[in-house]
Amino acid sequence: MQNYIVLDEERDLKLQTFLHQKVGGSLSLREIKRLLEENRCRVNGRVERFASRRLLGRERIEFNHNDRASDGEAHLLFEDDDLLILSKPAGWLTEGERSATSFARGLTPSASPVHRLDKGTSGLLLFAKNPSVLKLLEDLFRERRVMKRYLAVVHGRPHGKKGVVDNVLEVSGRPSGQTRFAKSLSNEGKRARTRWEVVAYGEGVSVVACYPETGRTHQIRVHLASLGAPIVGDTQYGGRLHTRITAPYPLLHAHKLEFEHPRTKAIVAVESEVPPAIGKYLQRAETIQPPP
Repeated sequence: MQNYIVLDEERDLKLQTFLHQKVGGSLSLREIKRLLEENRCRVNGRVERFASRRLLGRERIEFNHNDRASDGEAHLLFEDDDLLILSKPAGWLTEGERSATSFARGLTPSASPVHRLDKGTSGLLLFAKNPSVLKLLEDLFRERRVMKRYLAVVHGRPHGKKGVVDNVLEVSGRPSGQTRFAKSLSNEGKRARTRWEVVAYGEGVSVVACYPETGRTHQIRVHLASLGAPIVGDTQYGGRLHTRITAPYPLLHAHKLEFEHPRTKAIVAVESEVPPAIGKYLQRAETIQPPP
């Protein structure tokens, strides 16, 4: 972590240019922009993602570029004639350059993602190998016939050991260039429902299993925050708690998928190994119940 104070003569510089000057050319402008998009910079204590932000002078800049998360590699966990399932590392996009989709298309050029994970979320992604299977799998998700299990490390302890969050979510703003969602007060958004249960308690954290029954953007992150237990590393929904225990990405892992194969009718059940960033909390925690 590097700390800087913007001098008067550096006023009106773009944040990206300022940081490029400070790191002495060790990072390209493109790399700095990517780090900003990964929430690696704070201006006066607030995450700043806009590379083009103009500096006013005397701001306090914190720039974390030395301890970047190890992206790891994607792994193929299941494949047949119709579909494949990968485990995506945190830090990879679902689609785009160096993404889970580009990895899948290196195996099968026609692969298309059936659903998506946030960049910071690790774990299972399902791909169809042809358009007809893609539609069938999308139907399974829409009809809520896919069991999805996530593991999250959260701050503190949720209220209770298990429960259901069922509400309507809508866009509540776009601070620092990030779209943020919240419970709708007008019921004009989209319904979101998540079952959850505590798996283990640790020092200052809990490990929670989540079973989303709908697939809204940021659904699990918003729902856990509403329980007073935001995900460790989630700067969007963590509030002040995100500064107590830190992580380069939200500690959320898509751990298990189970569904009926749309063509063979066999049950497909796949689990992804828990990444070390989450596993270390499970090892230290007092287990309530083992993951099913």
